[in-house]
Amino acid sequence: MSPQQRSVPDLLRRFVATPLVLLLSTGRFETNDPELFAAVQNSNILEYLSRAKAPYSVKLVRDADAPWGGSNKTLLSRGWVRTVAIGMGTIAWVDAERHEIFGFVAPDVSSMQVITELLPLAVKLLPQQIDLAELD
Repeated sequence: MSPQQRSVPDLLRRFVATPLVLLLSTGRFETNDPELFAAVQNSNILEYLSRAKAPYSVKLVRDADAPWGGSNKTLLSRGWVRTVAIGMGTIAWVDAERHEIFGFVAPDVSSMQVITELLPLAVKLLPQQIDLAELD
């Protein structure tokens, strides 16, 4: 058996490369999706995040194998960790203690939905460090 065959598969896709990175004075945004990267650059969400009082990290992975369908939004919260789901295949975890947003975006969720629905909600779940009224 080769070392590659003996390695444990990353079924949760935790180690997917996110080569597209935006660095701001207070944090970073990472993704593997050029369309989402461009949409985020052209949106106002990063402007608000750049005013954060604590460093933050946003990592969104476009997952071509995620389930399709549905548009319902679900929010689960327990302690410092909050979970936002859109439909069946898009999910983001917000770690309010570590100021991190990590998520997977389904192929049928547009970049526009991410910047107008998913990211604003996830940002609102971070500790109150920015003027949330500006995101509405």
